Formats: sequence, structure tokens, C-alpha cells
Amino acid sequence: MNAIACIEASGNLNNDSPEANAARTALWGSIGGGSIGQSSWIAGNKLEFAGDFRGQTFSFTAPLSGISFLAIHWGGGSTHDGGPGNSTVFYKIDAGTGPMTFTTNFRGISNAALYSTSGPAVPEPATWAMFILGLGLVGFTLRRRKTHSSRFAFS
Repeated sequence: MNAIACIEASGNLNNDSPEANAARTALWGSIGGGSIGQSSWIAGNKLEFAGDFRGQTFSFTAPLSGISFLAIHWGGGSTHDGGPGNSTVFYKIDAGTGPMTFTTNFRGISNAALYSTSGPAVPEPATWAMFILGLGLVGFTLRRRKTHSSRFAFS
């Protein structure tokens, strides 16, 4: 998987503070992203690192769809281009579908987070067909139900 675009900012922007949300939105807008706030962070898909993880493979388990952002924060180490640490780099990627893995080749990574800008997937045609068929069967059953009338006889 290749990055479509990349941008770097100083500080740790992988948190849900109002300042980080505003900074992410501004940065992502500059590389063709949208307004991405706290709700766009995919829960459970933030990785925290300690030590040297060069050559290690990590994976995010969330199913992805379309354009997403991978944010990697470098703490005290150097960034992907050898610059000073304490910066966050955002990679705009076309994730397609399915889980994502990446292999690190840098020192000093503090954390990584996965953000998604795509909405939920549209149900597949087979799902819609089963839904419509089910509604039709319920309607057919209700229509075929015979009504029973009670007769009273008075003497």
C-alpha cells in the first residue's frame, strides 16, 4: 500500500483534545481530506510503542473502506526523514477494504493511530434482496391469514 499524500506537524496530534482535532482538520484539508474530529478515530486502533521497533510488522484490525489516514507520532527519536522528533506525520492512504498492516523502519515511534474518512459501507445487493424477500413473506403471511367470525345463536 502506498501513501497518496503525506504531511508533518509538530507535537503529538494523536489525541482527542480540541486543539489536536482542529490541527488535524486543517492539515488533512491541505492534502485533500475532510473535517475529521474525535468521532473519526477508529476506537481500539491506536498503537503505543516503546523501544526500537524497526522491521516489526503491526496491524490494525478495523475493516477499512476507501480513503483513510495513518498518523504516526515520533517522540524523542527522529522522524521518517531524519528530522527532530516530537512530530506527527499523517499519511493519506487508499486502504481499499480489510485490515491494514505496516512495517516500521524508523526509530523513536511513540504511537500510531488510524483515522477513517469514509462512511459506512452500503449493504451488498444480496443483503437487500434478503431484506425485501423477508418483508414480502411477512406481507404474504398476513394477507393469507383467514379471519374467523364468531356466530352467536339466541334462543
